Amino acid sequence: LGERVPAITLVGTVPPVEADDDPAVVAALSPARQHFVELVAAVPADELATEMAPYLVPDPLDPALALEHVLEGTGPRGRAELDAVPGAAERLAAALVEAVAQGRNGLVHDVALALEPGLPLHAVTAQVRTVHGHDDGISPPAVGEWLAARLPSCTAEAVDGAIRRVRHLVAE
Repeated sequence: LGERVPAITLVGTVPPVEADDDPAVVAALSPARQHFVELVAAVPADELATEMAPYLVPDPLDPALALEHVLEGTGPRGRAELDAVPGAAERLAAALVEAVAQGRNGLVHDVALALEPGLPLHAVTAQVRTVHGHDDGISPPAVGEWLAARLPSCTAEAVDGAIRRVRHLVAE
């Protein structure tokens, strides 16, 4: 990756499953995300991925339902962040529709892979910057610190008052 992509920024990225073994990371997660950590430990990855897919992306999905799904999943603070960037919610909804236009098999496969341990973080040669909002219960700053300790060339940034830092993504 480092030869083709010299640098990457991860914004509010969901941590690799290995981070679930770190008590500091788990303690920083929202109660709902902590429950998910328990499910990952109890249910095989392929089964859990199949069960999760309809919750992650409704099926069938049209643009109106995609927009509703994006907005309902953000909560009041996330909605304020989306509202601060004209068209952000609509662009996210359109991307969601496009991502599953050919079916959900790719989503299920990707989720199952994400739930399996073994991501070779030590092999990433690109410069990595992680950005995490202090109010993000899915990917709080503890996730960035965990990643920075394992990626060879990584810095972690924590943002006060942010959930997913939508404005940061669009501004840069």
